[in-house]
Amino acid sequence: MNNTLDLTQVRLTPAAISDYRRARKTRFLVDENIEPWAVNLMRRNRLDLWEVRGLGLAGCDDRKVFALSWRHRRLLITHDTDYLDDTRFPYNRCAGLMVLPMFGRQTLDFSALVGQATRTVEKGADLWFGTKIVVSQDKLLTVRTWEKSEGSIHVWRYQLA
Repeated sequence: MNNTLDLTQVRLTPAAISDYRRARKTRFLVDENIEPWAVNLMRRNRLDLWEVRGLGLAGCDDRKVFALSWRHRRLLITHDTDYLDDTRFPYNRCAGLMVLPMFGRQTLDFSALVGQATRTVEKGADLWFGTKIVVSQDKLLTVRTWEKSEGSIHVWRYQLA
């Protein structure tokens, strides 16, 4: 089953646009493994973010960072795929997670990817709460959500423009 949605093809109704504008902004927690230039890019885009480094938690255990994200309802942005382990980091304690790919160095492609991915989730904090998002280098967002009522994980893929 292909659950890929091309976001460039989505046409919103005026009511949906109005709801989106009123939606609560997503707040972010940026893991220590995200490069400082990428953090500066997010700040320039006026995202509400905290840095693990800035909070004095550099070198801290992943579980403590994940718990901080949950406690303050901040979507965690990281390169660390360990957070995708649903046993160690369950959905019912996940305030939202975005795993960015490693590019190795600063590139315009990575800058654009960071900007597009964070802009996609910057609104609708409640929508992204409890989701795990993996961003690939080819601009594909794989969004996993736990559907409690069904007892299963739903996977959706969104292709960024």
